[in-house]
Amino acid sequence: MNNRMSRRAFTLVELLVVVAVIALLIGLLLPALGKARQAAWTIVAGNQQRQLALGVLAYTPSADGWIPGANSSGRYYDNENIGTNSPIFKRANGDGAQPLQRWDWMSPALADSDLPVGIGQRYRALFERFSDPAVKLNTTVFSGNGGEAWKSLVRDEITKNGSLRSPSFLMPATFQWFARNPNGGPNPPSSDGGLVSSDEGVTLGYAQPAFAGPVVTQVKADVPSYDPRIDRLQNPSSKICNATAFRYLPGQSGNFTPDIDVRPGSGIYGSFTCSTATFKDAVEFGDPATTANENKGEALTLSYRHANKMSAAMWDGSVKIISQSESRNPTLWYPRGFKYNGVTAHPDAAQFYKVGDRIN
Repeated sequence: MNNRMSRRAFTLVELLVVVAVIALLIGLLLPALGKARQAAWTIVAGNQQRQLALGVLAYTPSADGWIPGANSSGRYYDNENIGTNSPIFKRANGDGAQPLQRWDWMSPALADSDLPVGIGQRYRALFERFSDPAVKLNTTVFSGNGGEAWKSLVRDEITKNGSLRSPSFLMPATFQWFARNPNGGPNPPSSDGGLVSSDEGVTLGYAQPAFAGPVVTQVKADVPSYDPRIDRLQNPSSKICNATAFRYLPGQSGNFTPDIDVRPGSGIYGSFTCSTATFKDAVEFGDPATTANENKGEALTLSYRHANKMSAAMWDGSVKIISQSESRNPTLWYPRGFKYNGVTAHPDAAQFYKVGDRIN
C-alpha cells in the first residue's frame, strides 16, 4: 500500500509542459506536411497533363496533322441543328472517341482510353479521371440557349450520379483558333466564327473573327501562315498544350457557383479551352489589380493553384511549373510569328516583348 502511495504522479506544470512541446512539434511539422502534400499534388497533376499532351500528339498522325478541336474533330458542331435524330448526336452518344463539343480535344486525344460512349457519362469520366487533386470543386451546367438534347443527357447524369467535377486542364484556344482564309485576306467576319470552304464546298478550316487582344490575329500583313496543325507548331517546348486553368465563374462576384458550357456548338472556349495569361482581362488569369473582367480575378488562385504557380504541359510532352509573372509571356500562348501589339496586355508582358515584335 505504501509503495503504491509513494509513486510520483505528473504535476499540472509538467503536464502543461508536455502539451506545449507536443503543440510546438505539431506547429513545426504541419507546414512541412502541407508542402509535401502540395508537392505530391503537383506531381500527380503533371503526370496527368503529360498523358493528355501525349494523347494529342498520338491523335495528329491519324488526322493529317490537325490538332483535335474546332478545326478538325469538332468543326461541324452547332447548337441548333443537332437534335436526338441527328447523325452527329448519335455518333457522339455512341462513340467515346467523338468530341463532346466543338472545342473538345480530350475525347479524340484519348480515343484508346476506353472512355464511356454516352455523352453525360463521358463528361464525368474526363473530369474525374483527369482531375487535379489541388482543385476540389464541383460544377453545374450552364443554362444558355441551344443544345438542349446535349444538355439534357449531362443533367440526367448529374441527377443520377451527382454533380460533375470541374475541368482541371484546359488547352489555350489560340492553338485551335486560327486558320487562315484559304482565299487570302482577313478571315470572314462573324459573331462566333465560321467555316471557310472552297468553291467545291469542301471544308478547309475553321476561321475565327479578329481576336481583340495583345496579339494581332487578323490583318493579312501581320498574321503568319498558320493552321492548327502539329507541323505548323514551331518551338513546341515553349508553347502550352494544356494548363491548370479555371474559367467557369458566375456573372456576379461573391456568388461562386462554377458552371460548364456543355452545348455541342459552344462558343469560344467551351469546357475544354481557355484564354491566355497575356490578356489582362482573361477570366482565368486576370489580375484584380488590372482586369476589367466582371469576376475581378476570382479564378486566379484556382488557375495558379500549385504553390501560387501554374502547371503546364508543353507541346513536346514536357511539364513546366510557371510563376504568375512568367505566365504573362506571349510566347507560351500564341503561335510563332504573330505580332505583339500590347492591346489589353497584362503589364508583366512588357518584360518579354515590345509593341511590334514578332512572337518567338
